[in-house]
Amino acid sequence: MLVSRTLVSRVSCALVLLLAGAQGVARAQESRAALTAAQRQAAAAAASTDPDRAFVAAATFTNTRPQIDGRLDDAAWRVAIPITEFVQSQPNEGAPATERSEVRVLYDAEYLYISAMLWDSEPDQMVATVLRRDESHDDNDAFAVTLDTYHDHRNGFFFETNAHGALFDAQIIGEGGTSGPGGGSGSTFNDDWDASWEAAGEMTDEVQLEFRSDQSRVVWVSALYTWGSFWDGRKKNWEFGSGFRLGARFNAAVSVNLNDITLSGGAFKTTLVSSRLAYDFNTKLALSGLFQYDNLTDQFLSNVRLRYNYEPLSDIFLVYNESRLTENPALIDRALILKITKLFRL
Repeated sequence: MLVSRTLVSRVSCALVLLLAGAQGVARAQESRAALTAAQRQAAAAAASTDPDRAFVAAATFTNTRPQIDGRLDDAAWRVAIPITEFVQSQPNEGAPATERSEVRVLYDAEYLYISAMLWDSEPDQMVATVLRRDESHDDNDAFAVTLDTYHDHRNGFFFETNAHGALFDAQIIGEGGTSGPGGGSGSTFNDDWDASWEAAGEMTDEVQLEFRSDQSRVVWVSALYTWGSFWDGRKKNWEFGSGFRLGARFNAAVSVNLNDITLSGGAFKTTLVSSRLAYDFNTKLALSGLFQYDNLTDQFLSNVRLRYNYEPLSDIFLVYNESRLTENPALIDRALILKITKLFRL
């Protein structure tokens, strides 16, 4: 069992979806056009066999735009699937992360939303001094996202913020190395590029008691109790989880998240119960499901997705979404969605 006092940094961001055709993206596309067709084909081929294909981060569609305030208490964030399996880049590249992190991704017809809850077991060492746009975060504890919108592992867009919500963004061309991280001959990290986005952050002081077994085993369990400051009050949080893995093809997990929150304006409790199932029929066909109960909305949500990878970086998705009130249970919304993606090599 682990007992720790941690400083939690919460960050939320909203980005204009970069494929929407903003002027900055158009300029980036012109820069990328300088690459030869052979270079683009080689990059796409490398991307289709890269080990990162084994890592899948799910983005959840939302009809309700979350508040960009750094508090992450909107119902929309509660539905998003957390991304938790992070590894180090420094000092031990590829090793498991030493601090707990949870990142969630939402999107709607206009924006991409990203939130992060980042724990630090040495709160006295936490640094967040940058306040101005495009000021370097090198000496700060920061949260950064790079969007490889061309999926060629060479060109993209870099976004970074800290607990104060200070903005830093840049355009990456050819792996970006001239004036920023990365490297490579003829590469550029263009920090004069500015996107249309916003961010906010918040730091809270918390104490945690945690038990977690090895999640690579056939059966694993976890328990976490957290208490500390929350907005203008206090919060107690209990998280319980368990999972089952049958070979490399099937895995299932269930989790219960309980919150007891006291604010200046009153107190309330929340309960979120989630169950996830995933089965890989083979290397091309996979079925996954997410089922959730949320007491704040009194809804039961279902998401079932069948994915067929008919060729590298090209997929067919059949998705079924349903939401019901738990009392009747009355149907609120139901949708069957067919999505086809295709990689074109020009």
